[in-house]
Amino acid sequence: MLVWTNMLPHKNNDRTTPFQPISRSEFDSERGELLAATWERQPMSPAHEWIIGDVLPRTYERYAAILLPWRTRLDGERHEFDGFRQAYSAFNIPVPNPLTLTTWHHDFQISERFREVPEVFRTLLDEFSRDADFVFVRCCYVLDPAYWKIERATFTRLADPFVRMPHPFGSFDIFPRGASWYIVHRDDEPLLYVGGSSIFIERILGSVEDKALPVALSDPYY
Repeated sequence: MLVWTNMLPHKNNDRTTPFQPISRSEFDSERGELLAATWERQPMSPAHEWIIGDVLPRTYERYAAILLPWRTRLDGERHEFDGFRQAYSAFNIPVPNPLTLTTWHHDFQISERFREVPEVFRTLLDEFSRDADFVFVRCCYVLDPAYWKIERATFTRLADPFVRMPHPFGSFDIFPRGASWYIVHRDDEPLLYVGGSSIFIERILGSVEDKALPVALSDPYY
């Protein structure tokens, strides 16, 4: 089975969290009516090479990866970046063509810094779920999964929604009522994987500049 995090469970002591607990049945009901009934993340052998199609629903037209702030080490020194190509430029390394998550992982030792979601991406999430009242979240950590909902307008205003969650670490599934988009994220990787309509993904790739790459369901899941 996929190990989502090597960190111990951590409970957020922020009593003002805007995330409201819900039951698994409510989460599954919201998702089950909109996504393929047969889709769900499945337990795999330790040798399984994970692909994006193992963790994201296959019902969307296109997919992308959104980069969160990250760091790398070179010659013992730590360097911090916000974009993909930004790092290549800083080290005078030619940018691969095409630039993919695989080439990026090959070229750099990557670790997350913090999880501030690009503002323009949050604006697009809001625009493409404007008819939804709530966003639904599943957090899988060492113990049993937790399920929450949050007002859509509040969620898209949060620069770092994860730090406000009751459990900020683990593996996350996030979608609005109506599932116009779907996000998966693991706390030890500075990436948000998102599925949505072709127009939505095209807008992301054209607006988030150096912080987004197109991906396919057959691509490796990091």
